[in-house]
Amino acid sequence: MPRSFDLTAESPTRVDQFHAAFADKDYWLARIAASDTGPGTASLDAFAVDALGNVSVATTVTLLRDELPRLVTQLGRGALKLVHTESWCRVGADCVQGQMSAALSGVPFAASGTAVLTPMNTGCELRFAAAVEVKVAVIGGMVEAFIGSQLADGLAAIQAFTTEWIDDHS
Repeated sequence: MPRSFDLTAESPTRVDQFHAAFADKDYWLARIAASDTGPGTASLDAFAVDALGNVSVATTVTLLRDELPRLVTQLGRGALKLVHTESWCRVGADCVQGQMSAALSGVPFAASGTAVLTPMNTGCELRFAAAVEVKVAVIGGMVEAFIGSQLADGLAAIQAFTTEWIDDHS
């Protein structure tokens, strides 16, 4: 049974600035370069923005087994590739909605989530709802809890990176 997580992060940046960053390929290349993959590798596999400003992105991160907790590495053999997709679109005049998914090659792991960026007096708020599922008896729940504990830090890091990137490119 999937484990659900609800997270919130705030930024002094406006919703339209976030959406503009998401629609910029240089943002994604910088975000990948700034991600902490350790000695692993990360790539931007797909990037598209349509005429309405809808953004679709796919990335792959190759994780080195010796950099991961044993709890995770015992789930599969060989190189672990995390394939991550995101899509972002405007909803109404001042909100942006996102869809995310992640899968780990050779491991019965799946994650998905929805995000909404809404305006606040001081910038914007990101509300993120995620579901993580690891279909392995006995340890699946522990791995789901571990991944969930990493989500809050990851979301805060992405929010901080995006805010800084926008400040540097405005």
